Amino acid sequence: AVVVPPVAGRIVLREGITLGSAVGRGEQIGYVEQVLDVSGQTELESQRLEVEAQQRDVEAKRLEIRNTVLQLQSQQADQRAKANQARTQLAQAQRELRRSENLVEVGAVPKKRLEEAQTAVKVAEQEVSSAEQQVRLLDNQIKQTNAGQMIFRSPTVRQPNKTFPLTAPVTGIINEIKA
Repeated sequence: AVVVPPVAGRIVLREGITLGSAVGRGEQIGYVEQVLDVSGQTELESQRLEVEAQQRDVEAKRLEIRNTVLQLQSQQADQRAKANQARTQLAQAQRELRRSENLVEVGAVPKKRLEEAQTAVKVAEQEVSSAEQQVRLLDNQIKQTNAGQMIFRSPTVRQPNKTFPLTAPVTGIINEIKA
């Protein structure tokens, strides 16, 4: 049988392999160390530079997403503060409503003041509800943006294979070496 290397390059035989050596089928008798010509080296370098550019693009997208998440988290913190402020105003409006109800019962203030207090409570409740809804919406946006980050993965680069094994296709004795 004839052993033909899969690529051009420098052949390195395993130690002890000479004319007359016995080999078994599938036994590695050496390897070919690939030597690239100028065009092959240029192509390999071009591909390496392209992968590096893609990796920089992915990292830029990830940074952009992180900045977006930080902005959304800042907006969410603002909305939480507004929600807390609205809750405080609601509590104050509810206290004022109870006072107005007590004063209207004894006839100390006109009914108009009670209606104004009821309106203030409703407005404060709507502000609380709106701010809480904004917090939930921003939370969803943050989750979706973080999930979108998984789309951007850096390309992985394997080192090119420079050595290729030479294996004996049959059991026999080496009777000729041409390399």
